[in-house]
Amino acid sequence: MNWFSIFRLGLVQLCIGSSVVIPLSTLNRLMKVELALPATIAGFLIALHYAVQLTRVNWGHLSDKTQNRSQWIIFGMLILGIGGILASVSIPLIESSFGQGIMLALFSYSLIGFGVGAAGTPLLALLASYSSKSQKGFAASITFLMMILGLAITGITVGIILDPYSHQKLIQITSSLAVITNIISFMSLRNLEKSLQNSSYDPETEAINSNVSFIEGIKKVWMEREARLFTIFIFISMGAFSMQDPILEPFAGEVFGFAVGESTKLDGFHKIGTLIGIISIVLCLAKFRFGFG
Repeated sequence: MNWFSIFRLGLVQLCIGSSVVIPLSTLNRLMKVELALPATIAGFLIALHYAVQLTRVNWGHLSDKTQNRSQWIIFGMLILGIGGILASVSIPLIESSFGQGIMLALFSYSLIGFGVGAAGTPLLALLASYSSKSQKGFAASITFLMMILGLAITGITVGIILDPYSHQKLIQITSSLAVITNIISFMSLRNLEKSLQNSSYDPETEAINSNVSFIEGIKKVWMEREARLFTIFIFISMGAFSMQDPILEPFAGEVFGFAVGESTKLDGFHKIGTLIGIISIVLCLAKFRFGFG
């Protein structure tokens, strides 16, 4: 896999990051501040979208069996876009009809979780399948950083255009974002997997992977000590990375009086800080290990 192909997959990760900004940040603040709902409700919806992503393993397995990961990524982005739009629609509905609005929010955040899992896991599997051993670490880092970059760019951009806030403007922005991210993802994936298969496809390896059952695959991975330890590490890391989601924007609105767009923009700058921090740590570790500079 050449670096341009890795960049194309990174663009899809950027789109995934862009798609979750409004549901996880802006809507969270609207529920807590503008709608005066308990923080538990917004926190539960955010947790629901993560809980649904436990299906990621199954999405990866299905993409292995079908040998067409691009179709799952496109399907996931479509579901993610629909979920984001419905989540925005749930805000004015909660205001007018609480029960119906909450039911729509539960459904939409479930779709968001399914969409992220269905798009993100086959994407990483595609990256792992066709990148060389020397590329894998750099490729994974690039795509993850591009996802955070998507969070940052979208947070700042949406924050600038969202004020003065209205429900109609929120739905228009979310709908436009869904269309843009789906178009970019489709164009980035177009003919990519086919070209990778033609250049480095190994039918023997693919057949072995496809014939392993889902449960058997889970058992084999979990029996490996390194895999278990890495799973625990990822669990703790993602908890730390996501713990601010239910807090930052409502805090900015309630304590500092930030407008809706201002708090969304703040979240974007927070992600830029995260991006700078990760890059700084990587550079420090590289210097420590390899003696760069």
